[in-house]
Amino acid sequence: MLFRCRRYTIAPGKTEVFNEFFRERLLPVQRRHGARLIGRWQTEDGAEIVAIWAYASPEAYRGIEARVRADPQSVAAREYRRRHLDPLYTAAAECFMRSTVPLEMTALAGLGEDGGGVTWAMPDRCAACLRPVTAGPIQNRCRSTPLSRAR
Repeated sequence: MLFRCRRYTIAPGKTEVFNEFFRERLLPVQRRHGARLIGRWQTEDGAEIVAIWAYASPEAYRGIEARVRADPQSVAAREYRRRHLDPLYTAAAECFMRSTVPLEMTALAGLGEDGGGVTWAMPDRCAACLRPVTAGPIQNRCRSTPLSRAR
């Protein structure tokens, strides 16, 4: 199991804009191509954001990253950011990590070394596109997501 840590120093006044851009435009594309977000946090003052992602292997990371970069929604999101939002952050750093203890000894116990095994439910968000879920007979799916895309 490979973990990727991304750390951003946020441009003044851009924390909430960056968080919304991530939730609405970046995360759905990442998830669609198999990236699994472990968590994303901001410091109390909003000056830094840290995201941790999990991948089965370096090869899996490279494949997902290539598909994300080529995805038309990802290309459009980068262009939107460049035209309307930049600068969102003033610095970014990335590192790759491996756990020093077996995952079964951590809160990530179900994740598994093969990269599968756990689906984290977000009951207030659509499992396919992360839009807010509307009331209806199908749990965890928004009305605009075809049933075939809901997981």
